[in-house]
Amino acid sequence: MYVTEAWYWDLNDQTRKWSKRFFDKTKRMPTMIHAGVYSATTMYLNAVKATGTDDADAVMSWMRASKHSDMFGTNMTLREDGRLVHDMYRSRSRSRLSRRTVGLLSPARDDCGRPRVPAAFEVAAAR
Repeated sequence: MYVTEAWYWDLNDQTRKWSKRFFDKTKRMPTMIHAGVYSATTMYLNAVKATGTDDADAVMSWMRASKHSDMFGTNMTLREDGRLVHDMYRSRSRSRLSRRTVGLLSPARDDCGRPRVPAAFEVAAAR
């Protein structure tokens, strides 16, 4: 079975490092929601620091004008309507016989071994 995720804890070294820190504090692995909230909060705090104000117009203007990269994604952009544009990943479920005790998903890879970012038609076709 394939699923589409915006983030997965075992995607790369940066996600694993952040996830270990999260696990050490909470004793559970983070979800896409945890990572997204952390990333959004960090983006906002960085904008406040960069602009020197918490004025919403100034902060939003800075966030829309800047590309953002962190453990959630790379080169993310914030649209005028407030939606964040970022990569999505297709993953497949692991076998019940998998020896791993943590993690139910395995990122799907392209022919070069990189995580695959599916086009919209591939996501629909995977259903």
